[in-house]
Amino acid sequence: MPIKVYFPSGYAEADTPEEAASLIRLMGAPVAPAKTTGTILAPKNEEDAVTQFFAAINDNSRKFLAALARHMNGVRAEEFGEETGFTTDKFGGILGGASKLAKKYQLNFSQFVVSEMRNEKHMRFRFLRPGEMLVKHASKLAGKTLPIFAAGGAR
Repeated sequence: MPIKVYFPSGYAEADTPEEAASLIRLMGAPVAPAKTTGTILAPKNEEDAVTQFFAAINDNSRKFLAALARHMNGVRAEEFGEETGFTTDKFGGILGGASKLAKKYQLNFSQFVVSEMRNEKHMRFRFLRPGEMLVKHASKLAGKTLPIFAAGGAR
């Protein structure tokens, strides 16, 4: 029975363990197939990508984005923190996690949240405002348009 030795470009067959070992030495160590932790379907268009992204984010990110979408002219981070119940030091974790997910769905997170440092009257503060993608797709955060497949499908 032949022994299959796998390589990045395919595999080779050997008749004996010695031949297999020789192939391994010649070609390098065999490569095991990559394990996937979860299936992310490539979005077909922007609508699908945003729908899948909103379905994938956690409750804190969803609450953050939904609240920010109501501030069309922007808001100071301290005021926003009081409104949402998130302390300003938690913003980084919330936004960082959402940003990583956005990349998985080929979305630019800076189009959802615009965060900038401002200086006014000798005061320095963080200013947040919704980006164009958040404004455009804010209604999806309420869960009204999330199809079953985007939320993980039927089980």
